[in-house]
Order: sequence, then C-alpha cells, then structure tokens
Amino acid sequence: MRPYRGRPAARSLRQALTRSARACSSAAAEEMTVGNRHVGLRRSSDIRFDQTLLIGKQFERMRPRADAGLILSDMDICASRACYRLLYGDRPGGSVQWPSSVSVVTAAFHSFLFTQPVYEGDLVHHEGHLIHSGNSSAAVHMRVARQAWDTKAWSLVGESFITMVVVDRNRLGASVKDQLPALCLTDPQDIAAHHKYMALRKHSSEETDWPSPLTAEAVEVPHNAIKKLRIPMRVANLRADVFFPLTSNNYNGAVFGGALLSFMEKCALHCGRRFAGRSRVFTMGMLSMSFDGAVFREDAVSCTAQVACVRGSTILVDVRVDADCDGKRRSTNRASFLLVGTDAQGHTAPINKGIDLSVASEEELKVYWRGRRRMENALKMRNYPN
Repeated sequence: MRPYRGRPAARSLRQALTRSARACSSAAAEEMTVGNRHVGLRRSSDIRFDQTLLIGKQFERMRPRADAGLILSDMDICASRACYRLLYGDRPGGSVQWPSSVSVVTAAFHSFLFTQPVYEGDLVHHEGHLIHSGNSSAAVHMRVARQAWDTKAWSLVGESFITMVVVDRNRLGASVKDQLPALCLTDPQDIAAHHKYMALRKHSSEETDWPSPLTAEAVEVPHNAIKKLRIPMRVANLRADVFFPLTSNNYNGAVFGGALLSFMEKCALHCGRRFAGRSRVFTMGMLSMSFDGAVFREDAVSCTAQVACVRGSTILVDVRVDADCDGKRRSTNRASFLLVGTDAQGHTAPINKGIDLSVASEEELKVYWRGRRRMENALKMRNYPN
C-alpha cells in the first residue's frame, strides 16, 4: 500500500490505485537493488513525487473534456521531479539544488491510454515512482487518477513508464554516465513495475517484419476495408508552425517537454478531426513518444501530423516535430496518438472515412503496417472493441 503524505482524501485514492495494481504479478523478493552502488544508494520509498492539480475551469451546466495534452504535460513535470530526487535527494520543501554540470531530460514515454475521460474542473493526481536506475537513464512509473467535483471517490485514469536521461547542461544531446545512484526497490508493486519496464525495453524496437509481398491486401485492416469513403494517405495530413515564448523554457534553457507534448497532441487531434470530418474525436492515448533533441526559443518549430491507420472507431496519427535555426533543420520529437470517435453521449461511434491503400506507395504501406501493429497491441491491452 503506497503512502500519500499530506494529501486530501488520500485513503480513497490509495485504495483506488491499489485495486488497479493488483493485476501486477507479486514479486518474490522483499526488495531489490538496481544501478551503480559506487555512486550511492537511495530507497525508492524516500524519493517518490506526487502532485494534485485542478484541471481547467468549472462549468455550471456542462462538463467538457479536459485537454489531454495538459495531462501528459503534467506527467512529464512529475516524472522529472522524481528523477531529480533520485539524483540529489529529497530537499526540504521539495526544492532542488540545480548543479551547473548535469541535468535531466525526458527521453521517451511508453504507451499511455486513458481508461476514462478527464473533465474540466476535475482534481487530477499524478504519482511518480522511480523503478529503474542505470548508467545514464532512469525510469519513472507514472500513475494518474481523477476526482470529480460531485464525488469523493478517486478513479484511475491511466499509467505509463517515462524514461529520463542525465545530460550535460551545456550539451543537452550528450548523455552523462555514472551520475545516478543505485535504487533500492522496497515495494512489491515497484519491483513488478521494474520487471515490466525492462520487458518493454527489450521489445521496444519498431516492428519491421513486413508482409511478403508488401501489398495493400496484406497490410489492410478489415475495419478500414469496408468503409465506403476512403482517401489517399498522402492527403490525410497537416502541418502547423509555432513559436514558443520565453515562459516555455525550462531550467536547461530549452523549451519545456510538456509544452511540446501539448502542442503535438493538439496537432494530432486537429488532424484526426479534419480527417473524420467531425468534432467529436478525442485523444484516447499516446502510444509512444521519443525526444530526439532539444528545442530552443529561437527555433522555428513545425509539426507534421499524418493519419497512419484507421480502424472502426479509432484513428492513429503519427506526429513529427522539426526545429529550424539559421536554416539548419533537425528532427526533435516523434509520437503516435490514438484518437477515438464518439457520439453526443460520449459513447464510441464509427469513423466513416478510411485510407485508400490501393494508391499507396511502398513507404505508405510500411507506415500503415507499423500503425496497425501499434494499434492492435495497444487495444489488446485495454480490451478495446475497435
């Protein structure tokens, strides 16, 4: 059972999150240690980080969905604070002493799917547990729960693993080794999460087992094939530009990863709604996210969103962010967002439009196949019908 220090309604939240974790296999050992003992040793139970935030505004007669990008952004904040605690310990009042030599940046998000919507005016709790420490990277197991204004109960929204990397503050793309202390895992749930994370890392490479021959019929999804209206993949995309203000900068002098996440989610959602031709399309989750490089305030940033695969009521949109400074263009971020169509009551509803694979190029067939595999794996995990 996890401690929640000084949080209101902590008992009900703890009970809700504990119930969600019972599916994890129990660990035989009472504790385990991972990482470099020569640097130091910290107990996972001493360096957890959690935060409880009010999302959006409260409306009197309606309950609109909250911006999914904000939830993902807050998860990134919580994970980074937890990782800094691993580096420097828990300072009084939660403060952190920033050294001049090294810093921590987000490297990747593993799949995060919303088990239920979050609405404007909800109280949202983010909880980060360190579950892995390596030579230059650490992993945080993030869990998110919500409490509506009209109920005392907390309910689980979703969970994910976030990989953080220690870098040189003067060269954010250069990882630094032998800075992270070893981590002593004392909670059986943290130990189970560690084993799950290592298994995910082992199988995280992109699927490249293309069907042979690589044809439209071989990669097609039956839900997409029966749609009456289908358009070429090359026109199911959009491009949007953005300039980030100084307030978006983090401690490293780069654009905060959460701001990038929020921007990418908005682009993916707009691309999906434009493709479907209706507004009732919402973000169901983010299947992957990689941070390949830093974005700075002086950069001209563009985001390209591409519909990668379509099923019955779900759309997968791949997003890529490029930054340009003085004519030097570089790719900085990639992600895949899973969107779902709904009706006026919030129930899943079919997407009437599909992708026409009969005119797809070989590269587009590969994009579709990778998207299909990612969607199938994610939806199996949540037992989602479409």
